Amino acid sequence: MERIKRMKRVDLSSKMIILTFALSAIIALLLMFYFILKEAFPAFSKYGFFKMYFGAEFTKDSGYGIWGPLTVTLITATLATLIAIPLSLRTAFFIHFRMKTGKKVVKVFINILAGVPSVIFGAFALYSLSKFTNIFWEVKAATTMLNAIFMLAFMIMPTMVSLILNQLNTLDKEKVNASLALGNSRTYSMYSVVKREIRAGIYVAIIVALGRAIGETMAISFILAQIPNDYFENGVFNLFKEGFMPLGVYISKFFITDGNASKDYLFASGLAL
Repeated sequence: MERIKRMKRVDLSSKMIILTFALSAIIALLLMFYFILKEAFPAFSKYGFFKMYFGAEFTKDSGYGIWGPLTVTLITATLATLIAIPLSLRTAFFIHFRMKTGKKVVKVFINILAGVPSVIFGAFALYSLSKFTNIFWEVKAATTMLNAIFMLAFMIMPTMVSLILNQLNTLDKEKVNASLALGNSRTYSMYSVVKREIRAGIYVAIIVALGRAIGETMAISFILAQIPNDYFENGVFNLFKEGFMPLGVYISKFFITDGNASKDYLFASGLAL
């Protein structure tokens, strides 16, 4: 009886500790948002909220409209994630269901790739990957948005594969066996039944990968570093041939230097991200 009471006390203490850390994380997030909003507010008064957030011209006279660099950020991150999703899913399913030997070694290798510094991916894209991506365009430059998209796709794939593999390890094998018992093929069971069962885990992997793609700065700065007056001067589709700077790179470039933008503007840009 005493042992049960002691276990209950330990259980209650553990719950209280976890709850405390969870609430602390929420409070820290709210405080961070409040700090950024407070620092960004002078920029809204100086440049104008709508002119700043929905303007395409990126000059001091126009109020530093961030719609251009923000669009570059969203396009590169979204397309990279869309490329990585099917490749990551099939890679994870192949490793989990098809590989008979060497599975642990491959998982370790994928985890190592997920931890490779982003600066390595930037150098790889600048000097090697660009030779492949230039096949799609008549330009020969390595500093194009298309090159950045493929680089981000390669960068986030190991993270997605690792998260999906972790979700597959929690899968109840009876689900697959029941599908096979009904006469379905193994491939159908894998890509239909199993995908439905781990759907929540796949969504988490996509969100984490998209978040990393949006926030990536170091590797992207190797490729996208141009600051035009108007991002859409030559049309939206021509953005893929250009090396225009996304919003995250602009913030990191000028935050600790005497750049063209004030600190309150950079905080307002960070609020948009």
